[in-house]
Amino acid sequence: QLLKLYYSQLDLKKIILQEITFETPILLLSVSGYDPTSWIDDIVANEPEIQLKVVAMGSSESCLYAENELNECSKSGKWLVLKNIHLANHWIKDLEKKLADLKANPKFRLLLTAEIFSNLPPSLLRSSRFITFEPPPGIKSCMLRTFNIISKSRFQKKPKERSKVYFLLAWLHAVIIERLDYLNLGWTKAYDFSESDLRVAFDMVDSWIDLVGGDRSNLPPEKMPWEAMTSLICLSIYGCYIENVFDSVRLKLT
Repeated sequence: QLLKLYYSQLDLKKIILQEITFETPILLLSVSGYDPTSWIDDIVANEPEIQLKVVAMGSSESCLYAENELNECSKSGKWLVLKNIHLANHWIKDLEKKLADLKANPKFRLLLTAEIFSNLPPSLLRSSRFITFEPPPGIKSCMLRTFNIISKSRFQKKPKERSKVYFLLAWLHAVIIERLDYLNLGWTKAYDFSESDLRVAFDMVDSWIDLVGGDRSNLPPEKMPWEAMTSLICLSIYGCYIENVFDSVRLKLT
């Protein structure tokens, strides 16, 4: 079953808890640069009884790790997310048989992520409930998606300059993501930037503003820890993906 849903219409929690059982994997398909697991993180954050395990596929040891977590989570009733399963086709092709052999806890849920145009086994597609995430292109659309992940209470936290920094960060993330559509002009290669990086950046901004601003209602621009936040963005959060000196310079100049 293919559901092509826009963000305002998607109730992923309802789909996972009410519309499927532990026997049916949910396959989250997305374009490169968009990480649908952020939706799962939001659900788990508001449901303390749900325990989540995440395995990123692609490395030599990830298949063994995924196998172990599949057995453990199915017994204990945890949710298991296998990210980028298109990087482990040799393992995923037997997943349907693995699930059939499990005696799973009814609370168990298996969630899989993959790129939309990846070559997935037909058996997996037949047995899964899958949802596509196709965000509209453009800076404006990307920024609107960003503001949808920030709660109103977080946006209103003191100092009031915090919301302005959020806006700058949303714009920066949008530019970084949109450049992926213009390889050789935007970036020299397709880096794996995603919404997860944006969430880490928001947390970093909050930590620094809370440290410097305390409980003040206002924080003058000259008191803002611009250098620290910029360094973390360029060297760690987004910069950790970059392998090319020209792209590093391009990020710093954005």
